[in-house]
Amino acid sequence: MCDSGHRLELEAFAGRLGTVRIAIELIAWGDATLVIVDEHPLRGLSGSLHSAATDLVLDLRHRRMLACLARTVEEARRAADLEASASGGGPSWPTPS
Repeated sequence: MCDSGHRLELEAFAGRLGTVRIAIELIAWGDATLVIVDEHPLRGLSGSLHSAATDLVLDLRHRRMLACLARTVEEARRAADLEASASGGGPSWPTPS
Protein backbone atom coordinates (compact mmCIF):
# COMPACT_ATOMS: atom_id res chain seq x y z
CA MET A 1 0.00 0.00 0.00
CA CYS A 2 1.29 3.45 -0.80
CA ASP A 3 -0.23 6.87 -0.20
CA SER A 4 2.30 9.02 -2.03
CA GLY A 5 4.13 11.39 0.31
CA HIS A 6 2.33 10.08 3.42
CA ARG A 7 2.48 6.30 3.89
CA LEU A 8 4.36 3.30 2.57
CA GLU A 9 3.47 -0.23 3.64
CA LEU A 10 5.30 -3.29 2.39
CA GLU A 11 6.00 -6.94 3.09
CA ALA A 12 9.70 -7.75 3.41
CA PHE A 13 11.14 -11.24 2.99
CA ALA A 14 13.53 -12.12 5.84
CA GLY A 15 14.87 -15.45 4.55
CA ARG A 16 14.21 -18.40 6.83
CA LEU A 17 12.53 -16.10 9.35
CA GLY A 18 9.61 -15.54 6.96
CA THR A 19 8.11 -12.15 6.16
CA VAL A 20 7.43 -8.95 8.06
CA ARG A 21 5.10 -6.03 7.42
CA ILE A 22 6.82 -2.65 7.55
CA ALA A 23 4.75 0.53 7.55
CA ILE A 24 6.31 4.00 7.36
CA GLU A 25 4.05 7.00 7.89
CA LEU A 26 4.90 10.70 7.50
CA ILE A 27 2.85 13.27 9.44
CA ALA A 28 3.30 17.05 9.19
CA TRP A 29 4.28 18.32 12.65
CA GLY A 30 4.53 22.11 12.65
CA ASP A 31 7.53 22.95 10.47
CA ALA A 32 8.89 19.41 10.87
CA THR A 33 7.77 15.90 9.93
CA LEU A 34 6.96 13.08 12.33
CA VAL A 35 8.06 9.67 10.99
CA ILE A 36 6.37 6.57 12.39
CA VAL A 37 7.77 3.10 11.64
CA ASP A 38 5.76 0.01 12.52
CA GLU A 39 7.10 -3.50 11.93
CA HIS A 40 5.37 -6.83 12.66
CA PRO A 41 5.99 -10.43 11.63
CA LEU A 42 3.53 -11.84 9.11
CA ARG A 43 4.56 -15.35 8.11
CA GLY A 44 7.09 -17.95 9.12
CA LEU A 45 9.39 -18.36 12.08
CA SER A 46 9.49 -14.65 12.91
CA GLY A 47 5.87 -14.83 14.06
CA SER A 48 6.66 -17.69 16.43
CA LEU A 49 9.70 -15.89 17.85
CA HIS A 50 7.95 -12.52 18.28
CA SER A 51 8.12 -11.37 21.90
CA ALA A 52 8.65 -8.29 24.06
CA ALA A 53 12.41 -8.84 23.66
CA THR A 54 12.19 -8.74 19.86
CA ASP A 55 10.03 -5.61 20.10
CA LEU A 56 12.79 -3.99 22.17
CA VAL A 57 15.41 -4.90 19.56
CA LEU A 58 13.19 -3.52 16.79
CA ASP A 59 12.63 -0.31 18.78
CA LEU A 60 16.38 0.19 19.15
CA ARG A 61 16.93 -0.51 15.45
CA HIS A 62 14.19 1.92 14.45
CA ARG A 63 15.60 4.68 16.70
CA ARG A 64 19.02 4.27 15.09
CA MET A 65 17.52 4.19 11.58
CA LEU A 66 15.40 7.30 12.20
CA ALA A 67 18.36 9.19 13.69
CA CYS A 68 20.37 8.38 10.55
CA LEU A 69 17.45 9.48 8.36
CA ALA A 70 17.15 12.77 10.27
CA ARG A 71 20.88 13.48 9.83
CA THR A 72 20.67 12.70 6.11
CA VAL A 73 17.67 14.98 5.60
CA GLU A 74 19.24 17.85 7.57
CA GLU A 75 22.53 17.53 5.62
CA ALA A 76 20.64 17.55 2.31
CA ARG A 77 18.64 20.58 3.45
CA ARG A 78 21.79 22.49 4.44
CA ALA A 79 23.50 21.60 1.15
CA ALA A 80 20.47 22.71 -0.87
CA ASP A 81 20.25 25.97 1.10
CA LEU A 82 23.97 26.66 0.57
CA GLU A 83 23.60 26.01 -3.14
CA ALA A 84 20.55 28.27 -3.34
CA SER A 85 22.27 31.10 -1.46
CA ALA A 86 25.38 30.76 -3.66
CA SER A 87 23.22 31.16 -6.75
CA GLY A 88 21.42 34.17 -5.25
CA GLY A 89 18.13 32.39 -4.55
CA GLY A 90 16.31 31.88 -1.28
CA PRO A 91 15.94 28.67 0.71
CA SER A 92 15.23 25.68 -1.50
CA TRP A 93 12.97 24.05 1.09
CA PRO A 94 9.54 25.28 2.15
CA THR A 95 9.62 27.42 5.22
CA PRO A 96 6.76 27.48 7.75
CA SER A 97 4.12 30.15 7.21
